[in-house]
Amino acid sequence: MNGHRWAQAVLRLFPGSFREQYGPAFVRHFIADWEEASSISGRRHEWQRRLRLLVEAVGSAALERVAVAVPWCGSSNTARQYRRSALGGIMLDLASAARDLWRSPGYTSAAAITLSAGIGITAVAFTIIESVALRELPYPDAGQLAAVRIVPHDGRLWHGLSWGEFEQLERRTDIFSGVGGIRPNYGEVLPIDLDVTGVDRPEKVQGIEVTTGLLPTLGVSPILGRSITADDRDGDGGEALGYLVSHEYWTRALGADASVIGKRLTVEHRDKTIVGVLPPDIRLLLDPRDGVPVRADLWTRAYHIVGDNADTHYLRTVVRLREDLDLDQARAALAAMALSWFEERPDTYGEGPARIELTPLKKHLTAGVRPLLTALGVAVTLVLLISCANVGSLALARSRARERDLAVRQALGASTLRVARLVLVESLVLAAIGAVGGLALAAISVSAVRALASDVLPRANEINVGAGTVVFTLGATVLAGSLAAGLILLQGRGGGHLVDQLRHGARLAGSRKGAGGRRALTIIQTAVAVVLLVGAGLMLRTVANLARVDLGFDPENVFTFKVEMDQTSIALGPPRYEFFRDVAAEVGRQPEFAAASAIFVLPTHGGFDVDGYGRTVAELEGNDHRATFNVVLPGYFETMRIPLIEGRDFFPAWPASADGEVIIDEQIAERLWPGESALGRSLWIDFDMQNPTPVDRVLARVVAVASHTRQDGIRDLGTPQIYVPHWHRPFWGMNFVGRVAERATVGDAARAVERVVDADVDAIFTHSGRELTSVIMAESHDGRLLSRVLAVFSGLALLLSATGLYGVISYSARQRTQEIGIRKATGARGRDIVWLVVRNALWLSGAGVAVGIAGAIWVTRLLSSLLFGVASADPLTYVVAGGALFVVGVLAAANPALRAAAVDPIQALRAD
Repeated sequence: MNGHRWAQAVLRLFPGSFREQYGPAFVRHFIADWEEASSISGRRHEWQRRLRLLVEAVGSAALERVAVAVPWCGSSNTARQYRRSALGGIMLDLASAARDLWRSPGYTSAAAITLSAGIGITAVAFTIIESVALRELPYPDAGQLAAVRIVPHDGRLWHGLSWGEFEQLERRTDIFSGVGGIRPNYGEVLPIDLDVTGVDRPEKVQGIEVTTGLLPTLGVSPILGRSITADDRDGDGGEALGYLVSHEYWTRALGADASVIGKRLTVEHRDKTIVGVLPPDIRLLLDPRDGVPVRADLWTRAYHIVGDNADTHYLRTVVRLREDLDLDQARAALAAMALSWFEERPDTYGEGPARIELTPLKKHLTAGVRPLLTALGVAVTLVLLISCANVGSLALARSRARERDLAVRQALGASTLRVARLVLVESLVLAAIGAVGGLALAAISVSAVRALASDVLPRANEINVGAGTVVFTLGATVLAGSLAAGLILLQGRGGGHLVDQLRHGARLAGSRKGAGGRRALTIIQTAVAVVLLVGAGLMLRTVANLARVDLGFDPENVFTFKVEMDQTSIALGPPRYEFFRDVAAEVGRQPEFAAASAIFVLPTHGGFDVDGYGRTVAELEGNDHRATFNVVLPGYFETMRIPLIEGRDFFPAWPASADGEVIIDEQIAERLWPGESALGRSLWIDFDMQNPTPVDRVLARVVAVASHTRQDGIRDLGTPQIYVPHWHRPFWGMNFVGRVAERATVGDAARAVERVVDADVDAIFTHSGRELTSVIMAESHDGRLLSRVLAVFSGLALLLSATGLYGVISYSARQRTQEIGIRKATGARGRDIVWLVVRNALWLSGAGVAVGIAGAIWVTRLLSSLLFGVASADPLTYVVAGGALFVVGVLAAANPALRAAAVDPIQALRAD
């Protein structure tokens, strides 16, 4: 089909009034442009030009039809009056902006994609921050809620209160209108997983123990039945008698039966009474480090053993301030209370009074992830700044090509304000296109973000694109559009020099008038990219350092799983110990395993505190030696490949005497018996248990010295370890570790475990089957998440800064065509021209790198608490980041430099 037929086909798309008035002229110009495309060398370029001509013509037809459909676009007096009004003028500017952007597809696409990426990734990050840190807590008058912690004189943090301290807070009705406590659930340490049977679908559910004041403090009331009372436990230390059930469990397992109150539920093989049903979706939103589950299905009253002392700080505490009291007044009252506690029990709090820390509950929730959220906020702000700068640079470059158009508008009577409004409206339309793309990107990414952050961020399940994100995106849209318009107007677009602009528009476009603005934006882009690259580099090095840490054991090819026993059929004493010992032995006999054993708290997940240890009771009481202890089965050291420096493992048989045995690590041996053997020595230990008893202070015999392991976490700098045999602390559940045989897979190991555990009627539950390496990696998940986020952001920043640098260098080289022609005509060689262009790029890159390094030194201090094995001012990271931007500068300048070197001097001298 020739140009005439294409013209007739497209003309039919226009409204009839247009065809009658402008049809012949349209066909004539269309055919001329169609034939002009054939003069372009290359078949591919010819059809690209013709395709663009068709797209522009179809777009113009669509706009003309919209103009006819809208009444104010007509020729009536009413339409003319409307167009003269402010709103009518804005609508005309919108139509003009849409038409101009449609006719510049290259500029529109580049700017829209840049803004979509910048606004989209910023919207995702804002969604995370808004959902986790800014969104109101789902409790009535949540601003009155606060969490209580104790900071002793030595600066250590006690996450909870002792029962005695908690009761004193309950009595302070002059400060608090409610006080509630929660026994923590440490997951791998003290799980409260309850077996519920006697229903249609027996299952393991999450349980929780709370004080009677917790639900009233949070402002939560049961929708059926009553709340928890003191009668829901059979005296001090007694078993739970009554349970509240969650709305989810009531619906899922109890059929939403309205008559369920007073009925019996078999929990841990004992019949319990259902006393109430909670409202839907009740969550406990505390700092994840508190060890409190977000949600639970069975709620009962917390208890304490008679004689519980003030040294056992385990009760996580939430208070509701009185309405007539502010936070500062409450803190002042608590400071006086802390002083009285110290005067009453100076041995408990050390050398001085402790500080009772009172933190608003919303702030307390994010205390552990605040550095991560702060770094995330800084990163996304920088990316948005780069995107806006890039679009601003594109707008400046394009505005040069439009100088004649703007000058003509002013020459025809348009005021400076009208031209400014047109520029602003066009910039906002472009930003709006980017915002739509950004919101779409955010909506698509949210599910992936929830999965990625579920193990790191509190309230991760609530991360979604809400009204806050939409408002933020609108603000970013206005910022981006206003910045682009402001940069154009500050450069004098639409102002004076009309004759010069009409006569010498092209030459003025090549002047220095807008070069300063574009160069400044390019330097800003480069600087921001350096900051993000440095941050990503520091976090990547942190993750690499964590991966290289010597843990003191070998986690490779170790499969871990948890087994709990039926406590109703296995009594304390030899039967309980022998049950776990026999399970480990049977797993170890399977061909899929080379060895197997068990430990109560998995490696890198901590343990129980030891309040003190020493060679004598006097030494135990007179020093501040701290350690943690763990409960293990025989064979643990062989399975985990932990060397025993001297001595032997625990014997598998139940001990003939009640004498305690322990295995200590090399740090304790060196501290107590430097240069001597610790074997057979006596060691006094004061175990700090959640339920302290008189036997917590014991005299034990050292049977072995083991190499030190990082039991308290990958970042642990050296907390000493004490290993206790299971028969000394016969817990109801243990985490098993099995070293997988050489030719077996993890799947083979999992199936072998199922065979063994399913065959044992006393093993009521097994779960958490996974590789030990994945368990350990979870310890550094916050660093891994941030390193991935910063890597994405820095990659995007690098791409955007490279694009911006390429645009500035390319545009500058094109505007210096005559200068380059003169240089070549006077003897300049190609390499001189290349260096001329590259030198400009290196200058811009160097300035950006210098500014970026200065900014990174200040910004990366926010990451200091997340770093490991690398300083925030690490020289290597800064050199690599700066070098990367220099390379980007050279690559961005390569193509413009080569094109400039190939310029024909004659053609260059003729260029206007």
